[in-house]
Amino acid sequence: MVEQVNKLIFNTLCAGRDIYIPQVGSLVVRCISSSLQSSKRLVPPRYRVTLTGEQRGESLVEIIAQSANVTTERAEDIYRQWLNAVKREGVVTIEDVGHIEDKSFNISPQLHNILNPHSLEPIVLKPRTNWGVVASLVATLIGVAGVIAWQLLPAKAVVETQDAPMVVEVEKSDSVVEQSVVVEPVQAIEPEIEVVAEVVEPAPAAVAPEPEIGTLTKGKSYIVWGVYSQIENARKYKELVESRYQDISCTIYHYKNNTLYMVALAQTDTRSEALGITRSLKERGKFFEQLWVCTL
Repeated sequence: MVEQVNKLIFNTLCAGRDIYIPQVGSLVVRCISSSLQSSKRLVPPRYRVTLTGEQRGESLVEIIAQSANVTTERAEDIYRQWLNAVKREGVVTIEDVGHIEDKSFNISPQLHNILNPHSLEPIVLKPRTNWGVVASLVATLIGVAGVIAWQLLPAKAVVETQDAPMVVEVEKSDSVVEQSVVVEPVQAIEPEIEVVAEVVEPAPAAVAPEPEIGTLTKGKSYIVWGVYSQIENARKYKELVESRYQDISCTIYHYKNNTLYMVALAQTDTRSEALGITRSLKERGKFFEQLWVCTL
């Protein structure tokens, strides 16, 4: 019995789902974003599991009831027996998961390697030339050279425009007239500036409309695929399930005071009906083995 409950906790955390262990706390799976250790070293993203006193995720009692197909009362008895077996002198030791001591969680190597299959050693970044800066400097130098060249033009000079070359008369006797001549070529290249502006300006591309997010109804039961903190992840797994199984249509719901997003495969009026559908789906293969039932 102890081994089976340990595996339930292990599988739940491996799936990236938080779990609430009554009288102990909640084990929360979080992704730590990549960060620069220095200008040449990048620390890759990684997953870690932390302990919090808040109730987060699904209750272990609920998971036991669903997996063993027993009543909540029987699941609570199983949970109490498990807790008495794994708790010694205030330390809760969960095989292949880790141990909880002094309000902190120490992850096991087995769970750590599953959550982080790739190396967490900092990545050495190769320096590269910033060609944007180089191009900017070259353009500046060309512009300065152009101004100097205009100051050194002879009495008659040919100015290239987009249409055809034209002859411009430059009067050497009047510096004001020379200044007005310099303005002419600047206006001749204005069309190029407009073209660049059109390229840079983002097109009013079609933005995918926000899909409808449902609201959970009290008294209903939901067959849950997963709960996510980012709407993008909820959409991704909704599309994954629907692409593999044409007969299933998932719905995304607001969860936990609208702070999370829950992907549900179906909604039922009773919990027993939801448990029956869940068992049928799990019989279709491992793809559905992590399903659980949420009843409000």
